[in-house]
Amino acid sequence: MTRLILMLALCIGSSMAIADGNRATYNTETGRLSLSKVIIDDVDVTDSVTLELIKITPSGNYLFKLDPTTVTLLSARTCVAPDDINSTNKILVTHDVIAPSATIGSGLGTVRTFYIPTAVDGVDADGQYLTGTLTTLAEGINGDQEIRSSNLVFVLGDEKNQIVIGGVSLYAPAGATLVPGVETTRPITGGSGIYKGATGEAISTNFGDQGWSHEFYVKLK
Repeated sequence: MTRLILMLALCIGSSMAIADGNRATYNTETGRLSLSKVIIDDVDVTDSVTLELIKITPSGNYLFKLDPTTVTLLSARTCVAPDDINSTNKILVTHDVIAPSATIGSGLGTVRTFYIPTAVDGVDADGQYLTGTLTTLAEGINGDQEIRSSNLVFVLGDEKNQIVIGGVSLYAPAGATLVPGVETTRPITGGSGIYKGATGEAISTNFGDQGWSHEFYVKLK
């Protein structure tokens, strides 16, 4: 049977296990794993906990995260309430040096198109890539820089599992991308699949010959 890796965060420092005699049900269409009853720190019991599929690793393991809105503790032990749980998830996406696959126009309105395979949290796999465009909106900003808007889509393991980056950044006019050593922070404007309703921000850094990193701080609603 495929091994399930469960990333759980009910309480700080808590451990979690499926209670004896109870079943786990996985829905292949929604990617949700329902546990009818679990034991927390060998004492507390909670019913109907649900976990959501994050990704399937190349070795065939299923990686899940807890849906805190499904947690109902039946004991009086003090625990972080679901509404107070920090629901921000960090995802690290990296890739090699990138250059535009196409450039249309010059000056204002220039559109640069990109595509490159990515690694997610250090793991390379099929179905992981960055694609999208940068569009020049203004020139002569802060001297000789220009503003480019982003429409960047990160596909994470399955075509339906996407995170979209928007916003704007300052660029040197002669550079197709950020100058090496520079980072920029842009908003997460949406997501789909297991990232449906995603908000937050992404910090992108150009490491020159070492490639790029994109740190996603994702909140799911």
